[in-house]
Amino acid sequence: RRTNRAMTVADVHRAFVDANLVGSLTAANDEVNPCLKKAVLLGHVTINDTTTLATVLFEGKCIGCGETLLCTLKDAMEQPPCGENDCGEGAALRCPGCETGNHITGLCEGKARYDSGKFHNHCVLCPDFGECIGDYRLAHCLHCEQHYFRGNIGLPCATCGGGKCRDMAGMAPPPLSTWDGKIEMIREVFDSKVAREQDPMKRALMKMMVLGPQANCDGSEVMGAMSAMMSMMANSQGRAEPGADGSPGEGCPQM
Repeated sequence: RRTNRAMTVADVHRAFVDANLVGSLTAANDEVNPCLKKAVLLGHVTINDTTTLATVLFEGKCIGCGETLLCTLKDAMEQPPCGENDCGEGAALRCPGCETGNHITGLCEGKARYDSGKFHNHCVLCPDFGECIGDYRLAHCLHCEQHYFRGNIGLPCATCGGGKCRDMAGMAPPPLSTWDGKIEMIREVFDSKVAREQDPMKRALMKMMVLGPQANCDGSEVMGAMSAMMSMMANSQGRAEPGADGSPGEGCPQM
């Protein structure tokens, strides 16, 4: 993309009028494809005294059948800036052979190509005639000015949440007096809950999961936990072992 351009937005509109491509500056502003105008602004397309509506801007293959298609200035001027999922209805060209709609996209990038419309999306909210952003499901956030995936259901901006999120990295941290990280009486509340638990194994597990190395389980709780675990293991083995008479034990599948 060229950055040191000599033309301005007003110059582009005037160029279309001076070349008799449109009847007025208002028409140039309102009726001409902004992707094409951005291409003129950046120098990818030249408008001069010899330019006509029949001037060929691009020659490429139809996306449907591969037939060679010529896109004229008039074709590009009348095309909407976003193809969306229109099945080629608003495309600049319709192939005479297979009748597939071909959108001309990428003009503003100097990389013109034909597309079905699903990847033809020229954002008109960006400055200086906008820019191509590809996928028709992408949108321009009015809050943070970033492009984001809106989808077909209107998802919020992933960067700012549609103006609901703040950049926490750019904010000053709260003063230490705001909260010291401690919750009053939290240990007392936890100990009270543990004390109400009758099962020693559950008491031990609660302490170990919450307090970790500081669990300090007493002997009865540890022994109770070990006893319960051994009992569970013995019961599971007993259900899986066959009976003395050779019949399937409790829990074994019946064949």
